[in-house]
Amino acid sequence: MVPRATVEACFEGGAVWVRNSNDPPLLGSVIEASVEGWLRFLAEVRAGELALGRLGVRRSYGGGLVVGFDGIRVTVALDTGSGVVAYTRAEWQVFVDGVARDGEFTLEWLLAEPVT
Repeated sequence: MVPRATVEACFEGGAVWVRNSNDPPLLGSVIEASVEGWLRFLAEVRAGELALGRLGVRRSYGGGLVVGFDGIRVTVALDTGSGVVAYTRAEWQVFVDGVARDGEFTLEWLLAEPVT
């Protein structure tokens, strides 16, 4: 079974907002990244730094985002400690593949996606 993509991001108000689309809209966590921070984060993804085999203890990856992996779920949070968005291994792999292979989640890609 192929997991449904659940990393949801939008570019609005000069920032990139990120959440897990499986979380209830009013109850799930949402984190806000600066545009510069988001682009640095994507560069780390494309470089393979955020592949499941390389994740471990929480570590800051450019742009003020901290990524951790406990063997079950991947968490993305702001380095300020506010807001945590969690993904399963399969959900994270779909995100990484989308960024690395398909060029998803760039600002141009986000601007072309309809906001729902």
